[in-house]
Amino acid sequence: MKRVSLAAAFLAAAAIARADGVEWETDYAKGIAKAKESGKLVQLHFTADW
Repeated sequence: MKRVSLAAAFLAAAAIARADGVEWETDYAKGIAKAKESGKLVQLHFTADW
């Protein structure tokens, strides 16, 4: 149940971020540099197929 709640929270945050016009970066270094320039926080999303 905790995993479902966490997934729902992440999806809600992603929907809100997209609604605000957030530009997602796929390059880590570029995203960090962009965040430092604008003074914004960074949200990381990663997965693994084990």
